[in-house]
Amino acid sequence: IIEEYFDEILYSLLKEESEFISNKMIDYNYLLNTESEITPEMRAMVVDWLLEVHQIFHFQEKCLFTTIQLMDKYLSKKLISIDQFQLLALTSLNIASKQEEVEYPILDNFITISKNTVTKQEMIDMENDLISTIKFDILSPTVLDFFQIYASISNLNPVEVSQGLYIMNILLIDINMLKYKNSILAFAVLKLITKEENINKVILFIEDINKKAYKINGNENNEAHILVDEINKENNNNEIGVEIKYLFRTILKTHYHNAKNKFNNQIFHAVSSYTSI
Repeated sequence: IIEEYFDEILYSLLKEESEFISNKMIDYNYLLNTESEITPEMRAMVVDWLLEVHQIFHFQEKCLFTTIQLMDKYLSKKLISIDQFQLLALTSLNIASKQEEVEYPILDNFITISKNTVTKQEMIDMENDLISTIKFDILSPTVLDFFQIYASISNLNPVEVSQGLYIMNILLIDINMLKYKNSILAFAVLKLITKEENINKVILFIEDINKKAYKINGNENNEAHILVDEINKENNNNEIGVEIKYLFRTILKTHYHNAKNKFNNQIFHAVSSYTSI
């Protein structure tokens, strides 16, 4: 990302996020539907499995976050049976790979990963259903998009970047994280892994975007202004950070180990072997 365009990119992401929320693309309470066969535990298992599948295909991090987001968008609007869940997960991964990857697998590769429990026609039908259900809104801002901007602004070192990615991979497993806006969730993660001076760089940067937006649009309550209020609140009370710490420690005690295994690799500076928050 070219630094001189950081402010435009971030403000554009904030506007997209605002539209995403106003259109209610994801309802984090969707698994509370008494008619749903899918439970938070089942979702956690599928997300953890996708962490492994994502590595097998050597996909980029953005592809993973887009995959989970697509899956949650669909499940927010439709009830599916348990035996359709793996099909939905693989279809979401297939769609995300076609958006985020330079080269993406053919459907046969997904069939092989599923151990032939899904068919090519089922994946084609699910893709059509998913895309129409979410009204073709395939790409929306993820927590990774915001974190990458914050990381660049605050000049995080490679180890800190890997630590942030590790925490966010783990948080994908817990559906409770969907209740937070990605822009503020990314800031809370950033705050857990770096120095106060780096946090202040991000706050000042967003305050500057707010001033620019006000001069251009004359809107005091613009998206950047709202984020300034939210990050200042989080910076003072650490409410989201405390919940992230709890979930991070809790999930590491479960059998969901694919994120830990993934980030024990030297590509990510083996951060899972020593990172604690």
